[in-house]
Amino acid sequence: MKFSIFFLFAVSMLLVASCATIISGTQANLTISSNPDKADFTIKTQSGLPIMAGKTPTVVPLPRGDNYVVDISLEGYKPQKVFITKDINMMFFGNLIFGGIIGMLIDYSNGAMWDLSPDFIYVTLQVASLDGTDQTYSVVRYYHGGELVSSVSTPLIEQQP
Repeated sequence: MKFSIFFLFAVSMLLVASCATIISGTQANLTISSNPDKADFTIKTQSGLPIMAGKTPTVVPLPRGDNYVVDISLEGYKPQKVFITKDINMMFFGNLIFGGIIGMLIDYSNGAMWDLSPDFIYVTLQVASLDGTDQTYSVVRYYHGGELVSSVSTPLIEQQP
């Protein structure tokens, strides 16, 4: 009788253990958007290990256990860098009530104890200077069937009244 009560208690503790894993999961969805669209992006860990690459806009799943650097670039525009940092997931502290040490170890080992911030990236790319001056350029891009066909950069001339 004592064994079955202990067994029931142990099983119920394991079912509610690892609060952050159950509530938040081991991956976070990162939304990446840019103006203009179809910018190239690469995601690397803070140590430089490439994770994935693609084009904006998109949503990508990232493991929660690391810090990341997102590079966004487009021909004719200045590249931008966004840093994604990990912070403690408040659901991790639910283990103090329900999961105990076992839940904490599970959340720690699979990375669920972390939240990633920001989880939404929107960048407005600035037109690059082609000649090293502060001259502003307009970039016209022509797409056909979703593929870039041509790109033309033209200096903007300020008209004086």
